Amino acid sequence: MSVQTHESDKVRVESSSLLTRTMRHRLFPGIFQWAVLLMLLFTAYAALFTTAIPEQNFALVFVWIFWGTVAPISIWLIGRYWCAMCPFHMLGKALNKLFGPGKPVPRWVRRYGPWTALVLFVVIVWFEHAVNIFQSTTLTLILLVPVLLGAVIGALAFRNIEFWCHHFCPLLPIARNYSTMAFVGVRAVEGMCEGCSVKACYRGDQSISGCPVGLYLRNLESMQDCIACGQCFRACPTSGALGARFRGFLDEFKRLRLPRLEGSAFAALWPGALAIHYFTLNSVGDGMMKNWMASLGTSSYLLMWTLVYVGAIVLSLALVGGSSAIASILSGEKLKAVFARCAYAFIPLGVGIHTAFNMPRFFGMQGLNRASHNLLAIFGYSLQGPVLVLGPEVTHFLMFALLGLGLLTSVIALYYVTRNNSVTGRISMAPVSLAMGVVSAAVGSLFVTLYY
Repeated sequence: MSVQTHESDKVRVESSSLLTRTMRHRLFPGIFQWAVLLMLLFTAYAALFTTAIPEQNFALVFVWIFWGTVAPISIWLIGRYWCAMCPFHMLGKALNKLFGPGKPVPRWVRRYGPWTALVLFVVIVWFEHAVNIFQSTTLTLILLVPVLLGAVIGALAFRNIEFWCHHFCPLLPIARNYSTMAFVGVRAVEGMCEGCSVKACYRGDQSISGCPVGLYLRNLESMQDCIACGQCFRACPTSGALGARFRGFLDEFKRLRLPRLEGSAFAALWPGALAIHYFTLNSVGDGMMKNWMASLGTSSYLLMWTLVYVGAIVLSLALVGGSSAIASILSGEKLKAVFARCAYAFIPLGVGIHTAFNMPRFFGMQGLNRASHNLLAIFGYSLQGPVLVLGPEVTHFLMFALLGLGLLTSVIALYYVTRNNSVTGRISMAPVSLAMGVVSAAVGSLFVTLYY
């Protein structure tokens, strides 16, 4: 099949590309949802009915080391395709089709839902460490229960799965922010959509439902909310009007005008939360935590973890907010607008820090190697040698390289998001870039403390 290319002043879509044909196929994303569901059930089986030793239990290694590394990387590479493959999405959609009342999501949900998701995510990260969930198969499975209940309740109460998947899912902050860097985008050809009164991509038709998260593709400028399920492709009656494409480097930052404030707030606090979370998981950081406990005269690890976790978040917010405040004073622009743009530029740095901290976990003896050995052990097989284990020198090089790449990319992103306002752009670059450098230096010092 030849590729038909439609062009406009803002978007170029290859309507017959492999990406578009895949997303338009009737088996997409259902076949992947079933595959993920089977994997989830197998993981639950491994958690409940195999060895109780954490290091040898496939479920714990798979969820917290393998999946915890692969999932974030996949989001910033290809976008929120995992949301389309989520079995909770599949369950919610089926329940909504059978029992959903067709009631639209209320305005208060649209306004406060994303902030609630942000708070939930921050609390979950705290909870994971507070109860040492990485060593407990029971708690790992229990953590899925609120997510399941949220998806079911939302699907039964409102018109589609928008309530949970678009507003309250605790994974939304990381999914939305990381997907801004995705190299894959879904777009509509403006010239072909002008005058469309059907809006099937949004409403659906008699046989195919519309967008499950309530998006109108013609107005879609960002991949933060699109879950790339392909439903709009199958519903649209106009061939070639919608398509998937590969995007350029930081394409979304180039077109961004004023980001959502909750996304900027998460981008500002995430480096601090990430750094203290991974640092204290290490034996060196854990030892320092115990020294701090002795200094404070407390035996409560939970109290100490809460103090350092909240302190790291406040410090990260203060650093980013303070640099934005300086830029606001110098430029005369309102702080809210300056913070929204400048904090948003920290997303690539957060991605770099997140990926860097995961390198020793993923490529060390307890990462991909341990997951492979544990998986085969369930079926009575064993491996004699390690699986893709990198030496410490290579791993540490990757960590610093990812940190440096994240810093460089954030500076470039800062230029893109501020250049539309020439005065603010010139002034805000200096203090905010300095704040990025301070964050990177602090994280780099943690790397040195942990591994040298």
